[in-house]
Amino acid sequence: HQCEQCDGLLLCKTHAEKHPKVRSYASHIVQNLQAGTTSAGGGERANQPASLCCMFHDHQNVVTYCVTCEHGVCAQCLATGHKLHPFIPLSDVANQKRASVQETAKSTLMIQPSTPTRPEQENKQSPVGELLQDVSEEMKLIDQESQAASSLVTGTVEQLHSMLKSKMEKLLDKIDRMRWSQLEPYEARQQRLLSLQEKH
Repeated sequence: HQCEQCDGLLLCKTHAEKHPKVRSYASHIVQNLQAGTTSAGGGERANQPASLCCMFHDHQNVVTYCVTCEHGVCAQCLATGHKLHPFIPLSDVANQKRASVQETAKSTLMIQPSTPTRPEQENKQSPVGELLQDVSEEMKLIDQESQAASSLVTGTVEQLHSMLKSKMEKLLDKIDRMRWSQLEPYEARQQRLLSLQEKH
């Protein structure tokens, strides 16, 4: 699942269901990447294809995930770069993200100290408790989004740096070859003049 208003934030099934129910995110639209449906405010709309837009090429949908660059790529990206990079399907990336979120949530629950509760409160949570839980979940989502954004920025900068370095080396090589091609006739002429000078 993915939230359109949260810059493409990937969500697990549990968070996808709760995300638009939080008051501050009530208008957000969550996409189901596998089923091709969207939901807003807890309701689901079918028959709307879910797609991710390429961050480098407008109006191009992401078709696969580049493991080296750590971000999705479109058909135009594949035609102009990523020659030797490995790729994995977008569904696998979503599954990995979902498993990571579930593992994090499971670990968090395991380290939380257990507190005694009264029998009448065991199966009922107060409104304040629900709000605290929502706040906690949104804070976790913000941390995950920040980590994903940092990885994306780092991968993009490294990719651009590599591309610029390669372009620079090609241009310098071209300039060097042009220089030698222009100097060659003058060097030959210089040698002939030096030979004439020695004879006289």
